[in-house]
Amino acid sequence: MKNIILFFLAAIIFIACKKSETQPAGTKQVNGVLHYDNGLGGGLGLYYVSDSNQTFIFKNKFANDSLEYVHYIYYVNLNTTFSYLDDGETGCYSGNPSICNLPLVEIVGFKIR
Repeated sequence: MKNIILFFLAAIIFIACKKSETQPAGTKQVNGVLHYDNGLGGGLGLYYVSDSNQTFIFKNKFANDSLEYVHYIYYVNLNTTFSYLDDGETGCYSGNPSICNLPLVEIVGFKIR
């Protein structure tokens, strides 16, 4: 177990230090904070709240929400610049109460401000 945690931390540090010179066409950026809610009854998981109070949810490219969280844990609760692709889709979280009509976006990356 200890080795698995060390592996994930090393992977996160490697990914966080990796610089990308180009971003996909149509990439948008906004400043704000990445949050994680794993509350009882199916919390929101990862979501992003911009400085202008807009909430974004994500298209999950991982097998489950826990892997997505581990991948982005380094940025949770920090002021970041969020780069994303938005094709106009909206989505819902089925928490209690349900939250709908949130922008459903693809993560390009985060940069700590």
